Amino acid sequence: MHSQVLNSFWWGYNKRNTKGINSMSWERLSIHKKEGGLSFKNLHTFNDAMLGKQAWEFMTEPHNIVTRLFKAKYFNKCDFLDSKIGHNPSYVWRNIWGAKRVVSEGYKWIIGLGIDICVWDQRLLMDGGV
Repeated sequence: MHSQVLNSFWWGYNKRNTKGINSMSWERLSIHKKEGGLSFKNLHTFNDAMLGKQAWEFMTEPHNIVTRLFKAKYFNKCDFLDSKIGHNPSYVWRNIWGAKRVVSEGYKWIIGLGIDICVWDQRLLMDGGV
């Protein structure tokens, strides 16, 4: 079933009954770009990267219309990293929310002026000491 969905996406038909992408075989799509392919190695990893990119946008682009829409519906009272999956989430939200692990494992804070940092909500000492 999985390969059938992939084949339909890359080589399938659209609503106008015109062919989709049919100029490259899967073997050619997976070869290196230097050799004329698209370097698709692991679609799961590629998907994680794209979902992580959208999650990053939620964190760094608060005035973006997509961020504002998702924030209003799914994480209105907190930031993205503190959000919950919620009740009856959409397919898109469930997948972007699942990419929190990708973002949280790779991001770092830059203190700068410190205006946006709330020290009261953070565990500053790893061992819990004073």
